[in-house]
Amino acid sequence: MKIRRITESDLPAVRKLDAIAWAGLFKKGKTSYRTLVNLATNWSDDRRGCFVAEHEGNLLGYIFCHLWGRLGVIGTFGVNPRWRGTGIGRRLLERSIGHLEASGCTTIGLETRPDNAYNVGLYLAHGFRPKYLTLVMERPVTNRVVRGRFVEWSRLDRLEREAVTDRLLKICHAIQPGLDYVTMGKSRAVSGEGKLIALGKSREPLGFAVVRTTPRFVHERFTDAFVEAMAVCTGNEAQIIGMIRTLDGLAKSWNKRTLALPVNSSDWSLIQTLLKHGFRIRRSLLRMIYKERPVTPGMVNMSFWAM
Repeated sequence: MKIRRITESDLPAVRKLDAIAWAGLFKKGKTSYRTLVNLATNWSDDRRGCFVAEHEGNLLGYIFCHLWGRLGVIGTFGVNPRWRGTGIGRRLLERSIGHLEASGCTTIGLETRPDNAYNVGLYLAHGFRPKYLTLVMERPVTNRVVRGRFVEWSRLDRLEREAVTDRLLKICHAIQPGLDYVTMGKSRAVSGEGKLIALGKSREPLGFAVVRTTPRFVHERFTDAFVEAMAVCTGNEAQIIGMIRTLDGLAKSWNKRTLALPVNSSDWSLIQTLLKHGFRIRRSLLRMIYKERPVTPGMVNMSFWAM
C-alpha cells in the first residue's frame, strides 16, 4: 500500500469512496454522493495536501487538507469500511499533519462528531486535544429587503477585487496573524458554490462573510444560506446584528429560507446575542486542535471546519 497525492483524475473515484465510507451517517443504509464541484473545490483548497491510500490500483482511503494562510484544517477523511483497523487512517492522518506543519501552519485542527468515539480516540492518540464545540445556529430568513452596506466580491472588476481582498486580509490578520478566510471565499465564489460578501463601506469594510449557497451532496434539499466563515473587527452588539441582518436580506434575495452560521461555544456573549435575536442551535461538532496560535480577544471569528 502507498500514500500519494490526489490528482484531478482521481476525484470521481474519491467521490465514490467517500460515499461508501460515510454511507448511513445520518440515515441507515443511505448512500450520498458529493457533487463533483464540491469535491473539486475542496481539492483546490490545498492540492498538495490531499492524499489517497492505494493498493493494487484500488483506493482504500482518502484525506483532504485545507490551507487558509497559516491555518490548516483536516477533513473530509474516510476509509473503506472493509479496510478499517489496518492502519490506513493513521497513516493518512500522519501524512496530513506532516504536510501542514511543513507548509508553515501555526494552527492545525479539525472538526468531528462528538459522539463518534472511534474518531475522537484516533485524533487524541495523534496529539489533538478537544478545544470546544462548534455550534451551528440558525433562524428563518425574515428580511424582505437587504439592509446595510455590502459588496459582493464576484461583482467587482479586477482592480476592485484586489483592493477589497487586501482590506479583508487585514481583518483576518487582526484576528490571528496569517489567517486567510479570503482564499476560502474566493474559491467558493469562483466555483459557484457560494459568495464572498464584504460588510460595510466598500472602501472600509468592517467585516466579511463566506456564504455557501449550493448543496454539497447530489439531490440534497439545500435551503440554507450557510455562513462557513465570518470575520468582523471589534464592534458592539448592534453592529454585529446589523451585519447579520444584511446577510439575512441577501439570503432572501437568493431564495433561501434559513440563515445558518457557526459559533464557538466559548464565545458566550455572541451566543447570547444570537439567541436573543431568534437563533437556535441546529447541531454541534467537536473542534480539536493539534497546534494553535492565539486569536485576538474581542474579535468576531466564526468558522466551520467540517468540509
